Amino acid sequence: MPLSPHLKEHEPWSDARVIERVLTGDAQMFELIMRRHNERIYRAVRSILKDEAEAEDAMQAAYLHAFAHLREFEGRAAFATWLTRIAIHEALGRRRRGLRSASDQDEPEVAATTRSPEEGATDMETRKLLANASMRCRSTSASSSSSARCRSCPSRRPRNAWTSSPPR
Repeated sequence: MPLSPHLKEHEPWSDARVIERVLTGDAQMFELIMRRHNERIYRAVRSILKDEAEAEDAMQAAYLHAFAHLREFEGRAAFATWLTRIAIHEALGRRRRGLRSASDQDEPEVAATTRSPEEGATDMETRKLLANASMRCRSTSASSSSSARCRSCPSRRPRNAWTSSPPR
């Protein structure tokens, strides 16, 4: 489908300028954003969701989410990157929900009320391993300088070791 004359005259505008225009109330300009980034978004989503119809639904949800939260775009990254991350998160969420619903159908809906002796022993062993690892991390960080880190604990990495913010 060809661009409308209104959009055609603004096609050479940068994403930032188009976003600014959308935020001032010209919602039609968002179509230009969608057309610019459609192929990139489709490829990213389709690589996660192997179903074409599901990928298109995820794209639509991602565009709606981006439009609704456009004021939150801070410009710290390129708009295409921000939009692609939204689409990827949408696709991953859909895949996760799909896996969860598929596994729910395979299993009976009976909840275990008590743990078996084997499960209890496994839980106890896991708690011991975690406690020992935690103690090693504390003793390593207490005995060394503040820039050192425990090799088994990624949250102890120096802040400059992360390419972005540390994990949540």
